[in-house]
Amino acid sequence: MEQSFTVDVPKVFGVPITDKCHLRCNFCFNTDDRFDAATHMDLSEFKKIIDWAVSQRIRFIDLTPTVGEALLIPNLSEYFDYLDASPIEAYTLITTLAHKNTTALTSRPKLMLEVSLYGGNRDQYKENTNRDVFELVRENILKLSTHRLNVLKRFSGDITDTRLNVILKGMRNVKVLDFSANRQLNIRFNEQIKKCKFMNEPLLTPTGISLCCIDYNYTDYVIGNIGDNLS
Repeated sequence: MEQSFTVDVPKVFGVPITDKCHLRCNFCFNTDDRFDAATHMDLSEFKKIIDWAVSQRIRFIDLTPTVGEALLIPNLSEYFDYLDASPIEAYTLITTLAHKNTTALTSRPKLMLEVSLYGGNRDQYKENTNRDVFELVRENILKLSTHRLNVLKRFSGDITDTRLNVILKGMRNVKVLDFSANRQLNIRFNEQIKKCKFMNEPLLTPTGISLCCIDYNYTDYVIGNIGDNLS
């Protein structure tokens, strides 16, 4: 007897809009060569994906790159503008805030912003990311603290920078979440990833739909085409 089953369509789909990153975190599997060759998702491709998502009654989008920093996209505001004008109800972005230009993040009622914090002071941040940008990150957290902001603490130990502590404890819109134990290391060996990380939601990419993983570019991980009906 033939058996049938149904699968609930996820409420949230991820759209990884960039692979580029200017940090060089010790725990990251990506190499300098890989980041040098990384690209941003073309705006026209992004619009096609969002249009299809809307047609499938998807209302929540996660723009967080699998690995990367969206603030490096020169025309990031145009991506947000398209979402703001669409029926999408809300979209999430996890950023490092390690960039001088954060104007694209302001005045975005639909945007749910989260910040990955890789150190509790300047020395620890530099040790973990190999970049001396802690003070810039701290300034940007203060600048955006009038918005609702989640700070994801991705390191062990306490936040020892006094000025950052004042910001985090004095701003009611800022919430600190401890993600220090939620770090899955991935090791690349001969261009193969030894540990695959399944995403919390499927990824919508120009090549199709992927349930997995940190490197969604592998064709083996793509299970459908953008344009297909999810049902």
